[in-house]
Amino acid sequence: MVVANIIARVIIAIAPGLVERVQPGGVLVVGGIIASRADEVVQTLADLGQTVERFVDGDWTTLVARGCRAR
Repeated sequence: MVVANIIARVIIAIAPGLVERVQPGGVLVVGGIIASRADEVVQTLADLGQTVERFVDGDWTTLVARGCRAR
C-alpha cells in the first residue's frame, strides 16, 4: 500500500512514481483532495491504468486506486 495525503496538483505531478511504487496486488490511497479537483486526479490515475474508487466527506475526497503495474 502506498498512501499520499497531499493536494491534487502534487498528486497529479507525482502520480507515475506513486503508481510505480505499488507492489502487484497492492493499492494506492490518495487523500487531501478538494472535491472540485478530484476528477483531474481520477483521470490522471485512469490514464496510468488504474481503477479508482472515490470516497467523499464534505469538501474532501480520498481515492483508492488498484491495477498497479506488475514489476
